[in-house]
Amino acid sequence: MTGDQQPPDSTTTLTQRLDIAFALKAADLGVWEMDPVTKLVNWDDRCRALFGLAKDNQLPYQQAILSIHPDDVARVDQAVQRVLAPDSGGQYDVTYRTIGADDGQLRWVRFIGKAEFTQSGEPVRFAGVAQEVSPQVLSQQKIEEVENRLQTIITNLPSATVVFRGRALVVETPSQYFIDIIGRGPHVTGKPLGELMPELESQSFLAILDEVYTSGQPFRAFGTPVEIHLDNGSTTRDYFDLIYTPLFDAQGQTYAILSVATNVTDVIKAQQQVEQSEARYRLLSAQLEEQVQQQVMIRQQLEESQLILHSMIDLAELGTYTIDLATNQLIKSPRVAAWYGLPEITDVATSLGVIQANDQERVNQAYTSALQVGSTGSYQVEYTVINPLTRQTYILQTVGQSRRNGSGQFTYVDGLVRDVTSQRQAQLALEQQVQARTKELAAINGELLSINESFVRANLALETANHDLLRSNQNLEQFAYIASHDLQEPLRKIQQFGDLLQSQYGGQLGDGAAHLERMQTAASRMSVLIRDLLAFSRISTTQVIAQPVALDQVVSQVLDTLSIVVEESGAQVVVTSLPVVPGDRSQLDQLFQNLLSNAVKFRRASPGGVLVPPQIRVKASLVAESQLPPSVHPSRYAQTYHCIEVADNGIGFEEKYVGRMFQVFQRLHGRNEFAGTGIGLAIVQKVVTNHGGAITATSEPGQGATFWVYLPA
Repeated sequence: MTGDQQPPDSTTTLTQRLDIAFALKAADLGVWEMDPVTKLVNWDDRCRALFGLAKDNQLPYQQAILSIHPDDVARVDQAVQRVLAPDSGGQYDVTYRTIGADDGQLRWVRFIGKAEFTQSGEPVRFAGVAQEVSPQVLSQQKIEEVENRLQTIITNLPSATVVFRGRALVVETPSQYFIDIIGRGPHVTGKPLGELMPELESQSFLAILDEVYTSGQPFRAFGTPVEIHLDNGSTTRDYFDLIYTPLFDAQGQTYAILSVATNVTDVIKAQQQVEQSEARYRLLSAQLEEQVQQQVMIRQQLEESQLILHSMIDLAELGTYTIDLATNQLIKSPRVAAWYGLPEITDVATSLGVIQANDQERVNQAYTSALQVGSTGSYQVEYTVINPLTRQTYILQTVGQSRRNGSGQFTYVDGLVRDVTSQRQAQLALEQQVQARTKELAAINGELLSINESFVRANLALETANHDLLRSNQNLEQFAYIASHDLQEPLRKIQQFGDLLQSQYGGQLGDGAAHLERMQTAASRMSVLIRDLLAFSRISTTQVIAQPVALDQVVSQVLDTLSIVVEESGAQVVVTSLPVVPGDRSQLDQLFQNLLSNAVKFRRASPGGVLVPPQIRVKASLVAESQLPPSVHPSRYAQTYHCIEVADNGIGFEEKYVGRMFQVFQRLHGRNEFAGTGIGLAIVQKVVTNHGGAITATSEPGQGATFWVYLPA
């Protein structure tokens, strides 16, 4: 320490050592004083800078207020006059805007002061401090703007969207659709859900919401029936896809639940209508072995048609957008940008250009009419977009709401977009399906009646045995009618009664014994086939709930499930580090279950006829979109993809069959060589497609096979 750097005297107090000017500067404060009599304002350089003055640290009050924003000057002057009144208490605290007299800059400032009075009530002193608060005020304005936009979007959602606050489930921020559908009038905000809709108690929904609130775990249910008692005494019963998501505060505690309920009644009723058609067909085709074979072929057609139907009516996601009327820019969410095939920020004309030509005028008219004087500022329109990148066509439904500034001028348009392509296509396809199935069932019924008459004439010699068989069949038909919803139960009954015929009347059936054996074999194959078809159907109809999935854990669990066959075959499986991908855990389990079980099953034999133990390798790498093989076309665009490679040393195949092997019911080997239904790889491809990826394979006969799975990174 040098001679001129002496430590503070420890005997002095902090207040004594503290320089007031330094403290004011450190706090970015200015000081001011106004003479109540002369109305002269004295202030320091900081206060002068807040008013944008290059000079004049003393000036008349009337000159000083000329730098106050015109919208604030009256309020400030009233506050000054009020504080100089003896009954005011003398406290002064006002926040307002200044426009610099010399620099022209707009500032938000806060002036705090106090007036002192004589015993007779005359003001003798009026002074205080000042500080610029522009950042705080502007931040608060931005927060309020975001909250207003969010409120507008939720209010206009086409689903029943609402926030339930607290364990009492108090209604906050309900969408208009929620208000309309519960039928309790417009004033529902602030009321507990149990008070508004007591009928939900008996339907377990209040208990489910309470579990979500207390556990912090989300809840999802699809196609759930909900009964709602309206104020007019009537009751509605609709089907909804339900999503309950807990909301957490800064301490990680649940404080509310976001509820989104999408009405899927039309979809459920369409599915029920198709299922009723299938049930009628099964009753007609359950009598004879020839009828069972015919049922298999028609069942295949129905299942494939149903898969197409389900793929068209998958529920659409929502996207949002904002139009800045000052810059004429359209700001899109990533989902809307992906539908349009455009950047997230473009001008309105560019976005209008990707809309189908015969829809452009109608969309533009709906948009401009919402900005006319006297309009409500809202609009709704449905139109078709052709993505310029993928050439994919989307049917989109848009709901928009304009916003005004304080002068009543339109400044922004906020809205949401919903992809309704699947619903529109499903409506058309369903009508065609019902008509086609009705005609097919009528024709099949005539054919089955003719076959039945031929069978009766051919079995007159076995009248007694046939009588018992008919009685058994009648019992089977009655049971199948009662349990028609169960696809497996009728097949199990056919096998049971076939065994009974074989044991009690085998000697009397003659040539019919061979027919009976064929029926038993076909029923067993159909049972396995139906299970695989149902698995394929679930994969096709289940919406992917994208969550981070560690593929290391998925493969480890699959290998644990296959541990017995892996050990019996002597297989060696080498797994290198695998990535974490967004997706559905159960579907990815099925993907690797089918690939790894095939790698173990399709073993090749050595020249001496001994089966060679499987050698299986699973590894991953990153591949840029530009480096994808020409034959690989993922269902969703991404800049990079995870390439998961599953290789084996099995029997292999000719690569000309690559396209065929991923189709339903396609087999490259006979059932006597390798067991299976030909659906496993179709399930694999469907899972990959659901996750936005693609799959292909390379192989040579006797040289093993390698399957390449590409998933968006």
